[in-house]
This record gives sequence, structure tokens and C-alpha cells, in this order.
Amino acid sequence: MFRPILTVPPAELPVSAVLCKKHAVVDYDDDDLLIDGYIHAACGLLDGFRGHLGRCIVNQTWQVEKSCFDREWLLPVPDVSAVAIEYTNSAGVTSAVADTEYLISPVSLGTRIRFKSAFEAPGVEADSSIKLAFTAGYGASADVPWGLKVAMMQLVTHLHDDRSGAGGLPQSVLDLTAPFRWTRV
Repeated sequence: MFRPILTVPPAELPVSAVLCKKHAVVDYDDDDLLIDGYIHAACGLLDGFRGHLGRCIVNQTWQVEKSCFDREWLLPVPDVSAVAIEYTNSAGVTSAVADTEYLISPVSLGTRIRFKSAFEAPGVEADSSIKLAFTAGYGASADVPWGLKVAMMQLVTHLHDDRSGAGGLPQSVLDLTAPFRWTRV
């Protein structure tokens, strides 16, 4: 089962408060704290595999625990750029699987990790776990597509201007995020 734990959050936000203030035409500093909070709320709503986008925006690292080695594993998220696999063997020693022992490839259902045919799965205790850490996202903030940045700025502006919280995502945000929204096929 896929129960990831965020181990390294994004180092930066996809958009800055300065950019959001320019977009919202806010030329005073009284709402800086609110706008910062709206940016975090927008990220929480859109970002991550459970967010509206179904994918990570700025690089972040997650960890999943497995109970046994399979020939391949499927991570139900796209844009995985790095994977690290650790396990505890039957002697209680923690070791890493060399990244030369597996291949990472995007597939319609997410990202597949496939062990090479020469890989021999080490013996692990029944109550031990295999820790699979993966980094996913577009990269740094500068690498995030402008369509997503504009959608975030529009959402921040919407949250700033309509503090009642009525309604869902504005249609313009839905339209802008549609090409980036990742759903499993």
C-alpha cells in the first residue's frame, strides 16, 4: 500500500509573496502575513499526490516502506528524479541498494522502479522494512511552469479578495491547472 511520509519538504515555494502582491495589485505591506499564509494554503491545496494536481510542484522527498522485494514497484506519482532504497538484512545490518541495480522510468500509472535481471534480492526479516525514498517535482521554483505559477497567483488573489471562503476553486485556476493535473490512466 502507498502510504508515503514527507521527509524533506520543498526548500522554496513555487511563487513569492512579492510576485503574488504584484499580481493582486496589493501595494501596501499590511497584508504581507495574510498573503504568505494564502501562498501556503494554495500550495497545500494544489501540491502533492493528494493535492488537486496529483503531483509535486517543487522538488520534495517522500519515503515509502515496503515489506519485501518485488521485481518492480510502482510509485503512483510522476516526475520522480531520484530514488534511494535501504533495507535491514536478516543479520540486522542496514544497507543500501546501489542505484545501478534498478531503473526508474515514467509510466502511465506513475513511476516504475524495476530491478535489473541480475539483481538478487537480499534476505530481510519478516518484521523488517525496506525504505524507499524518492524525490519528485519539477525541480526548483524557477523550473515550475508559468501556467502553474499564474494559477497559484490567481488562487492567492482569490483567497485575498474573497475572505468568506465561499465557492471552490475559481474556473480560471481550474483551466490553468488542467494541463498539469496528473491523473492515473
